[in-house]
Amino acid sequence: MTDVDRPDDTELAREVADRAIRRLNLLEHLFLMVAAGAALLAGLLVTWLISQSFDVPFRTTWAISALVLFLFPASISWVRVRRDEREWVRKRDEHRAADSDTTS
Repeated sequence: MTDVDRPDDTELAREVADRAIRRLNLLEHLFLMVAAGAALLAGLLVTWLISQSFDVPFRTTWAISALVLFLFPASISWVRVRRDEREWVRKRDEHRAADSDTTS
């Protein structure tokens, strides 16, 4: 039995991976909160500029502009991530098909 096959090493690697995943999840949530705050502030600025020129309700305009400023970039990012995932799955399937053809 080699050192790599010991259960202790496997458990340690699993714990390290779990800790890294938790930290990345925390970082992802932090970025999401910062983006939401930035969208609120940008929406406030846009609303203030619009309210100087037009007679529009401030709160409604702020809510709409903040949502647009948050959801528009978020949806673009989501579409790009989904496209990358589909590409990754396609390449993985091609490699698996090629591997099964060479082993047969």
